[in-house]
Amino acid sequence: MRVDATGTVVKKFDLFEKGEFKKLEFVVNVKEGEYDNPVKITAMKDKVDFVNKLNVGDKVEFSAFVSGNEWNDKYFINMNLGFVKVLSEESAPASVGGDNLPF
Repeated sequence: MRVDATGTVVKKFDLFEKGEFKKLEFVVNVKEGEYDNPVKITAMKDKVDFVNKLNVGDKVEFSAFVSGNEWNDKYFINMNLGFVKVLSEESAPASVGGDNLPF
């Protein structure tokens, strides 16, 4: 399932690397009316370098693919980055990802 939203980057986690694999998680606050809705998103592979340049406070537009899994009778939701575009900084690269994704 694909989710499209706009929000503000509120946190970036440390880069995880193991061999060729790279992963970077970040949190975007998507306002729902008067309520905050912080969403953790995972960027992998070629999207990591772009996301690493994001700053806390940047306003972004993004799409993410939602997936879920079960472990030990507990259920988890994952959001994997499909596309991100910086809206608050004109000097930043325009975007990464796009609609030609294989998902």
